[in-house]
Amino acid sequence: MKLVIRLKPPKRRAPHRPTKVEPQRVRYDRKRAKRSVREEVKAEGKAG
Repeated sequence: MKLVIRLKPPKRRAPHRPTKVEPQRVRYDRKRAKRSVREEVKAEGKAG
């Protein structure tokens, strides 16, 4: 039981050292990621 409890809490927080550049936004701050992604999609839609 203790092992399971220990393994689960770290998954809550986003990793500070992302491996890829793009997933960095989503993993670093999911709340801001949703907004930034939507803004990027809008910008691409206007440009395209």
